[in-house]
Amino acid sequence: MGWAHLLNGELLDSAVAEKFDALLTGDSNVKHQQNFKTRPIAIVVLRAPDNRLKTHTPMMERVNAVLESIAPGKLVEIH
Repeated sequence: MGWAHLLNGELLDSAVAEKFDALLTGDSNVKHQQNFKTRPIAIVVLRAPDNRLKTHTPMMERVNAVLESIAPGKLVEIH
């Protein structure tokens, strides 16, 4: 999407502007850096030892379940 240059709040604002329902991130500090209650987007944090596909693949069933029910302005961490 060409968003590699965006940082923190800019990334969230762009996702909201593009009408994303949720944003998946590996940034475990995002909950301390941003106020999600003011943005109509849900955040799912993937808590893993690394960002490799083989590490995240087993988490996808849980991610899908969370995405079915998470509300805008909420943050869920998946370990």
